[in-house]
Amino acid sequence: EISGVASGTMTFLFTQLQNGVPFSEAVRKAKQDGYSEPDPREDLSGEDVARKFLILARTCGYTFERNQIRVDTLVPEKLISLSTEEFLDHLPEFDGHWKSRNAQAMVNNKKLRYVGKFTPDGIQVGVQDVKGESPLGGLKGTDNLIQIYTKRYSTSPIVIQGPGAGRDVTAAGVLGDIIDIGSFIE
Repeated sequence: EISGVASGTMTFLFTQLQNGVPFSEAVRKAKQDGYSEPDPREDLSGEDVARKFLILARTCGYTFERNQIRVDTLVPEKLISLSTEEFLDHLPEFDGHWKSRNAQAMVNNKKLRYVGKFTPDGIQVGVQDVKGESPLGGLKGTDNLIQIYTKRYSTSPIVIQGPGAGRDVTAAGVLGDIIDIGSFIE
């Protein structure tokens, strides 16, 4: 099994939410600070995380297709077709939902995280309540964290963690890709 948070934007949003920031304000701040896509719905849809877990599954030799992934979107149905600015203007209507969901998780010493999970049976991505003291519960800022469970590491997974959003991380990724392409050209 491979599971984890593969979106620094989502870590940022849910960390802000647990710190008492309304969800809509956290989304605006993520956009303003360059953590989210210019249209935050691209992050909130869950499609980015779904693609990442599909790549992980295929790298492990599985032949899943996108239509086999269960994706829980954070974009309310009635806001899908609006412009980006209209979407952001109407998003506060859903702050109560996220405040309540966060409070419910906190009562049980849990935290909300947008988690992807891949097993031989399939892939799913969506919001989960995770233990507050777990590696996923401890995520802050824009970090990503991937847990790899194997026969040997069935109770204590291999954990990979690091920054997952922002201009510097994106620029470093693009530069790495350019260097890789350059090595093929020579």
